[in-house]
Amino acid sequence: MSTAIALPRGRMGLRLPLTAAAGVAALLGAAGVTQRLLFTQPSALKYLITVLGPLVLLAAAAASQPLLVLLAATIVAAPFAGFTANFGGLTVSPLIPLLLLCAAVAVASGPLAQGRSALAAVALPVAILLALPLVRAGAPAQFALLMGALLLMAWLSARAVVLPGGLAAVLGAVVASAALQAGLAIWQFRTGHRLNLYDAAGQPSFGQEYFFGFGGRPRPTGSLYDPISLGNLLALACPAALALACTLRAAWARIAAGAAGALVALGLTLSLSRMSWIGAALGMLVAAALMPAGARLRAGIALGGILVVALVVGAGLGGSGLGLRLDSILSPTASTTTTAAGDRHRLELWQAAGAVAEEHPVLGVGFDELSPQLARRVSGAAGSHAHSTYLQILAESGLAGLLALGLALGGLGRDLKRGLRRRSPLAAGLVGSAAALLAGWLTDYTMRYLAVAAMAGVLFGAAAGLARANGSR
Repeated sequence: MSTAIALPRGRMGLRLPLTAAAGVAALLGAAGVTQRLLFTQPSALKYLITVLGPLVLLAAAAASQPLLVLLAATIVAAPFAGFTANFGGLTVSPLIPLLLLCAAVAVASGPLAQGRSALAAVALPVAILLALPLVRAGAPAQFALLMGALLLMAWLSARAVVLPGGLAAVLGAVVASAALQAGLAIWQFRTGHRLNLYDAAGQPSFGQEYFFGFGGRPRPTGSLYDPISLGNLLALACPAALALACTLRAAWARIAAGAAGALVALGLTLSLSRMSWIGAALGMLVAAALMPAGARLRAGIALGGILVVALVVGAGLGGSGLGLRLDSILSPTASTTTTAAGDRHRLELWQAAGAVAEEHPVLGVGFDELSPQLARRVSGAAGSHAHSTYLQILAESGLAGLLALGLALGGLGRDLKRGLRRRSPLAAGLVGSAAALLAGWLTDYTMRYLAVAAMAGVLFGAAAGLARANGSR
């Protein structure tokens, strides 16, 4: 196994500029200058954000591996990518400057020891294949931004994972990010409010007319765009939490990881996202099955505790709506199912997306160009999508996109397989998280959102980094 450590010279060279930048940012934040520059309306929450940011920079400057600290903060912040800020009159997601800062630190840290990654090997052909349908895209800049964020997050995660303790830090950040979102989701479910960073936090925005309402009950979104995006993020974090609960040395840390996993599972339950439920269950079972023999008992105990909290507490909070949603998994289009009309509509969209793919088999209709095609074929589909990531890619990019996806998933599988040679619970948790993510792609298309694409990039990059750290054989 080869392990790479950032060059000492790079670390020392980073300490001074990071400390200086953090000091200036702290002064500006404490004085309220940063808040006035970034937000049009002040609030206590926004002031807190501008004060906490410089503290993260100070922590990075003091750390032996500043990239781990900054990347962890970026992963926690990624679900807030939809809340844009004003930089000199330019509206930008706060995720972008964070990614650029991480990239600068990664480059300044110096080169890492080389190792093989199947994902890195297919990166160029995948990019070429996706560039072909990009010329027909309705919004090429938006797609380029999504792919850029995904690739940059993957590259940063790959570099971080090969550092000592890197995989635990990355997965810990994913769980912390999801736990924060789960906490927001529980608050939203109990109060009927949504997070609003631009006005007073918690403006009422749920009701009977809210699209994602179910049975008269609000479906929480956290800081994301819809409850399915939230469910996808929470689902991929569940196997990671399970792995951390079986790996961390200190008893308090294992308990904290298990408690975070239970909180994430509870938030996932309240999202009422059925395929995310299935993905989380599948991912945790896969992770537990791949654990080393000595960790399987702990994995079983942690898994049981997480499921008990999710089902018992979730049933108490969700009430009859949760039971109806569970029933709809077995018979989604039955006349007695409350959401049957929506699921029949989803079937129509699947069929329409397949028909579009048949008519444009080579390069598809172009990225972000499927919605008008669906609207012509399905009543009430204006502004909709294929409700399946795989069908969306096939219809918008044809065989070129399907081949690119196949190469990427093949590379992911090979890297995960190589990573499992460590016989590590963390590697098993990463495989489980990937399984949960890919399951969620079956019935929806949340990768069109910057936050979701960035979190997917974390998993792909972690797999590539784990393969590199595990050696080329």
